Amino acid sequence: AINGISEYGIKRGIWNVDIPLSTDANYRIPISFTDLAGNAADLNVTELPTKDTTLPADLEFSYSVNDPVNYKGFGYLFARHKMSVTASAKDETAGIHKIRFTITDENGRKTVKEKTFSAARSNSYKVEIPLEVSDFKGTVKTEVFDWSGNRLQQTRSHVVESAEKHDRTGGAVIKTQTSPSRTIGDRDFYNTDVKLNLTIRDAYSGIGFYSYS
Repeated sequence: AINGISEYGIKRGIWNVDIPLSTDANYRIPISFTDLAGNAADLNVTELPTKDTTLPADLEFSYSVNDPVNYKGFGYLFARHKMSVTASAKDETAGIHKIRFTITDENGRKTVKEKTFSAARSNSYKVEIPLEVSDFKGTVKTEVFDWSGNRLQQTRSHVVESAEKHDRTGGAVIKTQTSPSRTIGDRDFYNTDVKLNLTIRDAYSGIGFYSYS
């Protein structure tokens, strides 16, 4: 809030008054004036400025799949099939204006998805990853703007790999490092310890876990 401002004096033409808005807030400033003869202006003018220098807050994400592998500390999210990502945020003063997703795939192609809102304390926007295909590897930058132009942003890497893609880009091979003492048909026999070499490959999302017995 600001204190009321009033001045008296003889001045013709335009009278400028500086009104300091020093605090982030939604203001309501009614305006009236009276001339020196005592005539009050017959008008109903109210200015409604908003001062907001604070970034939107509480940017949170939710996902349509219940099995994403979330390496949050490294900024990565992995999933086995297409999913929707919902971003939500709050702004207590000016309100959320728009939420924008910039989706960049591994080849550098960018797609921008954006939604604009009426001023509200909180809003959310959902986008599907990937957009048109079954597999995706790249980044998703999320930007949240309030109505005063303040911007909050966060970028995360996303990998969505389908079973079909995994079959094409992954595999496992076992090779024996020890020479057999005897081979009968397609079966090798050993009279010593056998050393095996296991090679696991996934050229798209990478290896997350392996086991053998």
